[in-house]
Amino acid sequence: MSLLLIRTDNDTQTNYLYVWSEYVIQEAEKRQINIFRLESNDINKKEFEKRIRKHNPAFVFFNGHGTKTSFLDNNKEEFLNVDSVSCLKGTIAFARACDSLKVLGVEAIKKGCASFIGYKQKFWIARLHEMASRPLSDPVARAILDGSNLIASGLLKGKTTRESVNSSHEYAAKTILRLISSKDPFTSPTLAAIIHNDSNLDFEGDPFAKL
Repeated sequence: MSLLLIRTDNDTQTNYLYVWSEYVIQEAEKRQINIFRLESNDINKKEFEKRIRKHNPAFVFFNGHGTKTSFLDNNKEEFLNVDSVSCLKGTIAFARACDSLKVLGVEAIKKGCASFIGYKQKFWIARLHEMASRPLSDPVARAILDGSNLIASGLLKGKTTRESVNSSHEYAAKTILRLISSKDPFTSPTLAAIIHNDSNLDFEGDPFAKL
């Protein structure tokens, strides 16, 4: 079994995704899952399709900017869209990106993707500006990205698509209750982002698909 990890790194938001996905890498390594990376300026349509053909990954995890119909590379150009999404056939895909579930995810399932997890609207990352150089220490972003990471780590642990998504929903519900009663001054932006992301997190395809 293998994981194809795709992560752009061209602005502060994508850098946060890039860095926080290290926890997913650690989970995959712990379970001796093969990890193939496509990162930063190496991401383009040719390289992406080459990695898919060569490694035949069971799990494709994209971190970066997206649209309703595409994933974007480091130059914010499409490298996968509704016309090429058939390359995800047979995989479980998780897109930690804006908007991509709405059209791209639906089309991916039509073209053979086992399940496609993503967000129906924007994926928000609330953060402290002064922590931009230390994303892992950002108290505002932590709960947002921890909850999202649960989806990927759940799949790597053998959970189904539905179970993995539900684990993130459950984490969000508990975190929302905790933050509502918190007196921490940084609570408000974290709370808003978690509520927004959780309400837009969903999946298409087989709820029982697993790695």
